[in-house]
Amino acid sequence: MTVGILAAIAVAFVFQWWLPYTYRALNLYGYVYERQPTQFFRANAPFMTPSVSETPVPAFRPLFFTMGFVMTLLLAWGRSVFPGFPFHPLGFAMSATWGVIVLWFSMLVAWLIKALLLCYGGMPLCRRVRPFFLGLIFGEFFSAAVWAVLALLYGVDTPVYAWP
Repeated sequence: MTVGILAAIAVAFVFQWWLPYTYRALNLYGYVYERQPTQFFRANAPFMTPSVSETPVPAFRPLFFTMGFVMTLLLAWGRSVFPGFPFHPLGFAMSATWGVIVLWFSMLVAWLIKALLLCYGGMPLCRRVRPFFLGLIFGEFFSAAVWAVLALLYGVDTPVYAWP
């Protein structure tokens, strides 16, 4: 496992250097090379740099920050006090991220399947069906890797996957 992880890191490192310089980064997927690296800084630059005409912070921002902080503390408290508390503070923090916004239905289906398996079969059934679901996940990534190699070798377009 360790050899496989180290080999994957080495191969990814080489490809992430070789591809942009060979095919010119701006000709590759625009989200990664044009928009994403500077998106955070462009969005937050007005808040990080002092200006001559300092605009006051709207009153709702500290209120919403405080509400999020208190909600996270309450969720952490609930997880530590009540056995089987269904909500996690990390889920609250991740709820407005790109991955959850795009993949929410897949996550809902996975949660529903897991809940039904645990309810009707318990942990022994979950352990028996785990290889099937891991195979689905690995199959998705394997198909993306195969299409990436085919696109590299033959210059064909790859199917659109649900990630940037």
